[in-house]
Amino acid sequence: MDQSRLDFITDMHKKNPKDSYLAFAAAVEQQMAGNREAAINIIENLIDNDPNYTDAYFRLGKMYENAKNIKKAVATYHAGKKIATKNKDEKSLGEITEALMFMDEEEGNW
Repeated sequence: MDQSRLDFITDMHKKNPKDSYLAFAAAVEQQMAGNREAAINIIENLIDNDPNYTDAYFRLGKMYENAKNIKKAVATYHAGKKIATKNKDEKSLGEITEALMFMDEEEGNW
């Protein structure tokens, strides 16, 4: 992870906290830098501020899965599935549906 890139995007996000795209980018950069809690906080705030930003639900669900917080992952996926369906966002709906299917297949592993 290029620290200057992380710093640049984090700074841009701080200057424009309501910009959903910048929030998503900041969360991705934080996640890539190994700062899972910071990434989760940013995505949670993004969803609070822009609940129709469907890509955020898949990303947050994956973060919860990786943190072994399965209940939050499932709840996030279901919320995202509802929003993606409402917004006719087929890409996000497909990703979220697939994530839920994989979780069902691996249910005994968590």
